[in-house]
Amino acid sequence: MEHLNIETSLGSIAAQIPSASRVFLEHDIDFCCGGNRSLQDACLQQKISPDAIMHEIEDAQFGGDGEGKNWNEEPLESIVEHIINRYHNRLRKELPHINFLAEKVLNAHGERHPEELTNLKSTISRLSEDLIEHMEKEETVLFPWIIDGNARSSGQTVRVLQKEHEAAAVFLERIKELSDRFTTPSDACPTWEAYYANLKQLDEEMRMHIHLENNVLFPRALA
Repeated sequence: MEHLNIETSLGSIAAQIPSASRVFLEHDIDFCCGGNRSLQDACLQQKISPDAIMHEIEDAQFGGDGEGKNWNEEPLESIVEHIINRYHNRLRKELPHINFLAEKVLNAHGERHPEELTNLKSTISRLSEDLIEHMEKEETVLFPWIIDGNARSSGQTVRVLQKEHEAAAVFLERIKELSDRFTTPSDACPTWEAYYANLKQLDEEMRMHIHLENNVLFPRALA
């Protein structure tokens, strides 16, 4: 394990200390597609203290919460299995539900919030379509190569998938913007509250998902 400090990349920190990812999420620090940045650079951009964030990470690490595994120490096959079971299968169930909520809230509140809810529904739909296609590529092409030990020759495929991760991150930021960071207006109904709660969970889990692939699975498989 490398020595961690404020010059260490976000991806390396999250890979070595799984509970650090929750600290990053709480402070809206992009550790998935932005995982190559150092903690110091990311904190300067957010105008927060990198030393304070490092202390929070250390507290999370030694606080005994036991959150997550160190996936750098797990076999590649176990990481692939975890990604499919924990993220891919869940996305296939949750995305139709979120799209259903998007349609229902638009129908109920679209007259008072037409632009926000229409654009939000459209963005979620596009993200869903991209994710379904993306997961299919991973499960039918890249993941079998990794399990068979042939991933070293798949650099071009990995780069394509990383670009798709970047595109998904753009959609996630747009969803966050359109939903006012998942904050419902005063006239929101319980369905709208559930809708935004589901979007917030999707955002957090997608960032964990992308981090695990970009910063752990892909580098280890290519090495």
